[in-house]
Formats: sequence, C-alpha cells, structure tokens
Amino acid sequence: MSVIDAAWQSPIRQARAPTYVAAAQPLVLVAEEAAVLTPMVEELCGFLRVRAQRVAPAGLAEALRGLGPVGLLCHAERTGPVLAEALRAVVAADPELPVMVVTEQDATRQARLAVAAEIIRLEHLVWLERLPNVRRMVEFLFLAERRAVPGRVA
Repeated sequence: MSVIDAAWQSPIRQARAPTYVAAAQPLVLVAEEAAVLTPMVEELCGFLRVRAQRVAPAGLAEALRGLGPVGLLCHAERTGPVLAEALRAVVAADPELPVMVVTEQDATRQARLAVAAEIIRLEHLVWLERLPNVRRMVEFLFLAERRAVPGRVA
C-alpha cells in the first residue's frame, strides 16, 4: 500500500467523512405540532439524500435563522394564528424559500384570506388541502434542492 492509499484510508479521515457528507446535504424543515408529514418526508428525504428535521411551529423563526434550510413543509389541521405566525417567520427570514402548507380540515378560501398578507409575500408557496402524494413531495423537494446547488438560481 502506497503512502497516499494509507493516508486516504486512515481512521481519522474515515471518522470525518460522515460529517462532511451530512454538512453537504440540504436541509428541509418540517413545522408541525404532531408528526404527520415527518414520517412521510424522512423516508423520501433519506432516499434523495436530503436531511429532514421536524421543528415546533413556535421555534420556526429561530430554526430558519440558524439552520439555513432549502425548503419548509408546514402541517396544520386548520388555518389559524399558529400557521400565520409560521408564515410570518418565513417572510422575515427568506420570502423566496419554497414552502408547502398542508391544511387537511380547512380548505376554504376564507381560511387562506386570514393569512393573505403572508401568502402574498412568499415567492414559492404550495398550499394543499390533503396530504401530498409521493409525486408532489418529490416535485417540492426538487424545487427546494435547487436552492442548495451553488451558482443556480431557483
């Protein structure tokens, strides 16, 4: 074994490799009180080599500032103050962040008007009235992942 091969296979380098891989993977945040979207997203994200992390809606503003996600998935049974606050946090942090909102029991136009001021300022918003299928999730994750590619504009 040459010196270069020995250095390449050193235990120190092997121990650091997963850290670099994890740091290179884009992050998608999942803001929800109960784990509804998270189990769906984690399996798909693992396959696509995207990290998924669940956060409580109350801690979303801090997570957006500190973690630098490439996308956000929000789940709420109904449109209300918690969802409005989450959308405000996105607008304040990065209005171009791709956001998917799922409100299963509140598909009315009036519900969306309750958070219209936040919606109008978001560049990439997808709003669904039911849980997304795999195709919708993949499309959204690819939209979000485009932000992670250096030199590429979404």
